[in-house]
Amino acid sequence: MPTYLWTGKTPSGQEEVERITADTPEAARKILEDHGWTDLRQHTTEIHNFAQQQGQAASDPNYRPNLTPRQELAYIKGTAPGLWQNWLKSLRESITSILILSACLAWAIYRQRTLFMVTSSVLLAVVVFLFPVLHLWFSQTKNAFHKLHAARNWRRWDEVLKCLDQMQNAQSSTKIGIGEAEMARYRALALAGLGQVDEAVKGFSAAAEKANMPRWLFHVHLATIYSMAKQYDRGLEMYRLALDEATDKSVVWIDMGIYLVERFHQVDEAKQLLALAEGAQLSELARNYLPNLRGKIACREEHYVAAERHMRETLAGYEAQPPKKYYIFEPAILICKGYLAVCCAAQGKKDEARQFFAASGEYLSVVCLDELVTQYHTFMGE
Repeated sequence: MPTYLWTGKTPSGQEEVERITADTPEAARKILEDHGWTDLRQHTTEIHNFAQQQGQAASDPNYRPNLTPRQELAYIKGTAPGLWQNWLKSLRESITSILILSACLAWAIYRQRTLFMVTSSVLLAVVVFLFPVLHLWFSQTKNAFHKLHAARNWRRWDEVLKCLDQMQNAQSSTKIGIGEAEMARYRALALAGLGQVDEAVKGFSAAAEKANMPRWLFHVHLATIYSMAKQYDRGLEMYRLALDEATDKSVVWIDMGIYLVERFHQVDEAKQLLALAEGAQLSELARNYLPNLRGKIACREEHYVAAERHMRETLAGYEAQPPKKYYIFEPAILICKGYLAVCCAAQGKKDEARQFFAASGEYLSVVCLDELVTQYHTFMGE
């Protein structure tokens, strides 16, 4: 049973963060409402829950942080303290040792005691620089993961495979990882992008079964794997299977709606899925995908003024995310700018259109949204 992270106001009116375990987000919300909570906002989904469990299983229990709900929320939002803040905190906690060792070093220099000077210098350096050294050591997996995401965003599949090897080596040395199923998924995306679809599906399927991945999530991931191989019909089949299997269908409704518009021009069914998603309990992140889908439907129907309004709302939501999360939102941001380029060009706002296309045009070609590129050039008279 998944655990969901929520924020809201307690009966006393205080803002709090709480974890609730329930079958669905709706059931979790009802538990909190029955306890008198209001202004409820959902921050995690079953996908987050599964990924978290996989990371914990792949990592040494001694390195597993015991986060409070509020601390977990800060990490999800990208507002948790970074290296410099944590380093300063460690220095403040060690201030007594630093002062003593500094005094010893000053005395050794004054008395010209070479051995004592060297010893004090080494100990002082250890106390001051131990935290950043350990931070860099244990950040190997995270750093490789960020590189992997950037390579995956731009479909640099050979680089993705190299990053996966780096992550495997980092996990061996630091005992921190993302789990076999996630590693297999990224490897499958790369193999599918390189044309080795059967091998990709076989490897991912075996890892997903071993990890007991929810079937609906398994089929959503298969949809993205087939998409990387440009087998969009197979991808849509996987989305339909996921829709039948999911208990919380909100993520599938939104993802499948966008897929139908971008790859199949099926606006009517996408509208039906949008209506279902609009009436569902959504996480705060998922909410930003509603104007995204609205804008893409409007653009497909050539309602460019409405499309521009929705896509600007979407872009503002993505760009409001912390810079350290950019690697996650980069594809959505660039595709959004591509739609804005088309919408502005269609309305004769050519200067804005050029700016949006300059940022996104190359990426649109990389992800095979060639029709948007053609529309842009047609509206610009190029």
